[in-house]
Amino acid sequence: MALQPDGKLVVAGDSDANFALARYNSNGSLDASFGSGGKVITSFGGTDQASAVILQPDGKIVVAGQTDTGVSIDFALARYMPDGSLDGAFGSGGRVTTNFTGTSDDLGAAVALQSDGKIVVGGTSDDNFALARYTPAGVLDATFGTAGTVTTNLGGEDLLHALALQPDGAIVAVGESADRFALARYQAFGQLSLRLVLDPEAITEFEPGDAFHFDLIIDNPRPQQTADLYFAILLPSAAAGAPFNCPGGDPLALFGPGFSVVPTCLSGNPQTFVPLTPNMVIADGSDRDA
Repeated sequence: MALQPDGKLVVAGDSDANFALARYNSNGSLDASFGSGGKVITSFGGTDQASAVILQPDGKIVVAGQTDTGVSIDFALARYMPDGSLDGAFGSGGRVTTNFTGTSDDLGAAVALQSDGKIVVGGTSDDNFALARYTPAGVLDATFGTAGTVTTNLGGEDLLHALALQPDGAIVAVGESADRFALARYQAFGQLSLRLVLDPEAITEFEPGDAFHFDLIIDNPRPQQTADLYFAILLPSAAAGAPFNCPGGDPLALFGPGFSVVPTCLSGNPQTFVPLTPNMVIADGSDRDA
């Protein structure tokens, strides 16, 4: 069940082996503006069952579950417009199915919407935790796991029942394994690589021991873990001797882990920077001083 901002309720399940949705007004009556008399039936061509429903900020409805094709049981996902019609811009005519491996039984049980609009479906594949992530267009997200899917063996008969998203975007899956509570957490967003090279024309020379400060302001569409943060300063040509030994008179100081200086030359490869160890998450719109 999902509660719309206007107080209407959307309930998802199955009817005669098809996805079934019903929307109710706040007083419990069927909403006649939704589907046919308040109800929607969707077939994936097999024995279908809807298990979870979420609402997008734009009012579209995403429903996840499974379909039994007779050869395998696959994740099934459908997206509907606010009036209950299938969203033709999603997947194939509003529907998507995902088979993890050959004849595997892939049971969709939960669905979550990331801050970037990507959709995560969680469930079980051959007795392992299973996740699939889709782009807003309903295509498997190749940047997630292996070609958009992830399976996790917790050592028993593993069943994933629910998903939750942390404020930093991490995906938490909960279920059971060998008759015990089971939890797994997955990284949702890729690492952000930052390269900052200061403009030598805008730098006033300073003496050894002088304090150095700069502000790094990042405008991210979503939380990111900083994986590679490094910057460089092009030094005056007078510093081209040891330890730089730059014949072209273009010494470049690269700052790596712990802000240790790595001497090199601009005529070399200024992209060969030393990455910092991941150490923080930069939230959307946050400022960081270094």
